[in-house]
Parts: sequence; C-alpha cells; structure tokens
Amino acid sequence: MIRKGRRTLSTLERAIKKIGPPTETGCRPWLGTINKTHGVPRLNMGNEATPINARRLLWECANGPIPDDCVLVACKHRTDCVWPSHQTKVHKSKFRPRSEHRRKDAA
Repeated sequence: MIRKGRRTLSTLERAIKKIGPPTETGCRPWLGTINKTHGVPRLNMGNEATPINARRLLWECANGPIPDDCVLVACKHRTDCVWPSHQTKVHKSKFRPRSEHRRKDAA
C-alpha cells in the first residue's frame, strides 16, 4: 500500500486509476508505465525495485491466480489493453509468442 495524504491506496486502487476509457473495440488501455522492450504494462510499486505486471494483477483480481503451467496472452487488438476479459489464459505447451505467429504468416 502507498499512503496518499491521509488515505492509503491499495495496489488495485492504484492500478484502476491508470486504466483508460474504452476504445471502439472495448479495449481498456493502460495509461501508466509500459516496458519498452516487451510492451508489458507495468505498475510501479514505489520504493520496490521491480514493478509488477498490470495485466496479470488485474486478471488475478478478476479471475484468481494463474497456474504455474499457464501464461497470460495479451489482447489481440492492442498490446496496452489491460481489460481482463480481453486476455486469455493458455497452457504453456500451447503458447506461441506473437513474433512466431508473424514469422509463420509471412512464410
């Protein structure tokens, strides 16, 4: 939790404040920090060294924990979308990164 004046904001409350309005596809873009290397929406946790994955945080708040043998796949419309219903939980054995999809489609 982070203190803001007299009120303490939970991690989820901080994340919700960084969700943008719906787009024409229903996506809810992340207005906070985005990792430049992988395009992952991040929520900075104050003095903690590692920011947390905003998509994962919001998914887990809506749907429960993601099992170790699964990964969360980003929205197909926008990489900055953090809306839980636009993410897909996939077993690691069936997961292919988007870069592999592009290579296969180009061939």
